[in-house]
Order: sequence, then C-alpha cells, then structure tokens
Amino acid sequence: MKSAKKTALIFVLAAVLSLAVSLVSAAEARSETPEPSGAYLKFTVDVNKPEDVSLAYNFIAFKRINYVLQEGDRLEYDVWFNTEEPGWGHVDGTIVGRGNLRDTHTGQVPIEIADDSGSPHPQSDLSGYAYDKWHRRALVFGDELAGAEFREIQVSMHPDVPELEYQGIAYYDNIVITNGGEVKLVIFQDESDVDPAAFTQRERKDSTAKLEVLNFTAEDMAGFEAAEQARAAAEEERRRQREEAEASRERARAEEEASRERASIDASIKQSEEDAAAAEEAGGGEDKNGGPSLIPIAAAAAAAIIVIIIIAVIAAGKKKNKTKPKV
Repeated sequence: MKSAKKTALIFVLAAVLSLAVSLVSAAEARSETPEPSGAYLKFTVDVNKPEDVSLAYNFIAFKRINYVLQEGDRLEYDVWFNTEEPGWGHVDGTIVGRGNLRDTHTGQVPIEIADDSGSPHPQSDLSGYAYDKWHRRALVFGDELAGAEFREIQVSMHPDVPELEYQGIAYYDNIVITNGGEVKLVIFQDESDVDPAAFTQRERKDSTAKLEVLNFTAEDMAGFEAAEQARAAAEEERRRQREEAEASRERARAEEEASRERASIDASIKQSEEDAAAAEEAGGGEDKNGGPSLIPIAAAAAAAIIVIIIIAVIAAGKKKNKTKPKV
C-alpha cells in the first residue's frame, strides 16, 4: 500500500513538474514572436534639419515605472517602423545612478542584446529587423544593474541621415519586463496602461514628434500585412538582382580568362613560326638536324642521272652508226 501511494505521489509530482516546464516554455516562446494586438503606441517624427547637420533625435517619456531591476530581467517590446533608416524603433529610459539606457553602448551600463539585433542606443540600425515588419526585441540587463531603479521609460529615434526633411513612424506594443519567461511588469499592452496627458517631450534636435495611443483596426492589420509582403517581395528582388549581378561578374571573369588563354596560345603559335623562320634563314641549306639539305642533293642526283642517260643514248647511237654497212 505504501509503495502504491509513493508511486502515485511520484506521478503527481512528475505531472506538476511537466506542467510547470510547459508553462515556462510557453512564456519563453512568447518572447521570441511579436504579437501586436489591442492598442499600440504610434510615434510620429518629422525631421527638419539644416544642411550642415547630420543628426536629428527625439525622445518622448510616456511612463514612470520606478521598477527595481533584478538579475535576469529583460526589457521586451514589439516594434515596427516605416522608414528604411538607422536610428528608429528604440526604447530608452533613465536608470537611477546609471544614466540612460542608451548609454550602454559606451559601457556605462552593462547590458546585452539578447536578440542580436543591435545596440540599445537609438542610433543603431534595426531596419534589417523591423522595417515594414513586426519584430520583438529582448534586452537582457546586466547583473551589475540588479538593485538599480529603472525610473522612466521613453520611445526614441536618433537617425544619422542626409535628408533634410522627412517623416518617420514607429509603432510599439507589448512593452514588458520579464524574468525567466515570467512577466514581472507590464509597461504597455493596452490603452489603460498609459496616460497620454503624462507624455512628456524630453530631448529633441531638429525634429518635432507626436506620440499617440491607438487601437488596432482590421485596416491597420491589413496595412501591416501588405507592407510586410511588399518588403519580402523587395528583398526577393534584391536577392535576385544580386545573384544576376554575381552571375554576370562570373561570366565576365570566365570570358576574360578565356581571352587570356586564346591570346597566350596565339602568342605561342606566332613565336613558334618566328623561331622556325629565323632558324631556316640562319641555317641556309642545312636541314633541321643541321646537316645538308636533302632537296638540293636529290636535284643534283637527278640531274646527274639525266646526263648519264643522255650520254648513254648518244654513245649507243654512235656505236650503231659504226656497225652499219656502207652502201
């Protein structure tokens, strides 16, 4: 009986452990795939800068979180933007005693990029990940930040572009802090998570910005899907053009190599002909082996034979005349 109870207890514990593992796995899988839904933040920035200035930036604080960081914490968010430029799609904020989140690229704040999509500094380029495509970032805070207060969070842009005037739009959703696959703090997932009246313009340069809270519509989702399909088609066309260009370069290299080979063969033939002509001119009546040429020898022999035949014929005629009786 005790053995049966012990076995049943083991099965129960195993089932509980399996359920826990599946829940953790599901939570971790969530952090890998963007899931835009419900409400979103729309960050619209108009850049208007002097011709001799390359940088423009804009930071809008949208929530005070006063969150104490723990070892293993990650800042996750979904992002999409409409301009194929660096400097878009970032989230920034202040960490008490450690500066801004963007300062991590200078080593002031230890942090790693879990998804390998670039530096947390808003000048870095996320266009390969989030241009016309939803992308989830997962920034892992370094252990040295444990105990520090993450006070304020911001959306940001910081492009280094040649255009004097243009407009860019970034969309954000599912901004959370997680640890071990568990959501520790919801920063923004729904319109009730933020107060637009508290949105505050922080630093800005040669740009004006607007931050809005909007709800996804069927038209929005269709627009995102169409943009992503267009991006995929453009990427496929660029890939095809790269392959064609490489094939063209390969054909040109092959033709150039064949041309060099033909030129080398022609040069060899010409050199051989020149060498033969020079040898014949220098050798006179000698054959290729350095001895007398066989052609003049054969001609002399033929001439001698002809002479002998003629002499023999004449001699025979004289002899015949001598033996003929006189009349």
